Amino acid sequence: MKTVGVVILNWNLAKDTVVAIESLKKHIKSCKLKIIVIDNGSILSDVSLLSKIRSIKLIKNKINLGYAVANNQGIKSFLSANNVPEYILLFNNDAYCVNDFLLPLLDEIERDSEIASTSPLIYYADQKTKLWSSGGVIDLEKGLMSSDYYHHLKNWANKHEPYIVDWNTGCVNLIRSDLLSKCGLLSEELEMYVEDVELSLRFKTFDCKCLVVPASIAYHSVSKSSGGSGSTTSRYYISRNTVLVANAYIKHNKLFILKNCINQIYQSINGRNTLLLLVATARGLLEGIKLSTKGRSLIRRF
Repeated sequence: MKTVGVVILNWNLAKDTVVAIESLKKHIKSCKLKIIVIDNGSILSDVSLLSKIRSIKLIKNKINLGYAVANNQGIKSFLSANNVPEYILLFNNDAYCVNDFLLPLLDEIERDSEIASTSPLIYYADQKTKLWSSGGVIDLEKGLMSSDYYHHLKNWANKHEPYIVDWNTGCVNLIRSDLLSKCGLLSEELEMYVEDVELSLRFKTFDCKCLVVPASIAYHSVSKSSGGSGSTTSRYYISRNTVLVANAYIKHNKLFILKNCINQIYQSINGRNTLLLLVATARGLLEGIKLSTKGRSLIRRF
């Protein structure tokens, strides 16, 4: 039986983290799970609750170190162990499962050595028939980095067949441990958001692919720890990091970045708290462009 090392990050949402852990323990039978929870400087009640959970390793950070740094703590702990698990599962603490979603993911990743990572279809937790992610696509023509791959597939004959995507979301992502050792972990310079896009694009530089497996399903409450997908925090980092990743990996990136800036502004206008979102988006775009035009990048070369 294969071993999967699960990395779960908590920040002031311990009750959600407990639900995520319990769903994994209850439903995953296809492999042996080793679970590491990284608490990122949460309130004492959170730490106390997590400390009571048996059969997990809890890493306690005194302060919030950010998404990428904290997740890398968990990954490094697994990679430095005497018995390194064959796979690492990044699992958001606001995600959960209702069946053994890892079985089809493992089947596919073991079928082809060029598959770097596999992800399930991910549905909204509060709208269980509505897709949150069907895989990541980079649409050069529209200047988009979208997690809605369904609307970008061409000549799709069988909706049940696994398919290659441009990137896999870090929300629920099964990754080969040996590949992480070879090509590096999450880009800590990006801090949070779009780091999963960067990692997937880096996998491609090693001639590896990312796969979505429709037979596998998980659920997600969507960015609760950062205030939701329409928060000023998420808008800033998504805007900034999209520019940086595009500058590092995409050919003819200036045109893509221009189109992406327009898309980012449009999304802010159509959200709540329009003025605040516009300010956060503008700050992120300007910071990304500033760093890029200075010849600097927050993408560390591995």
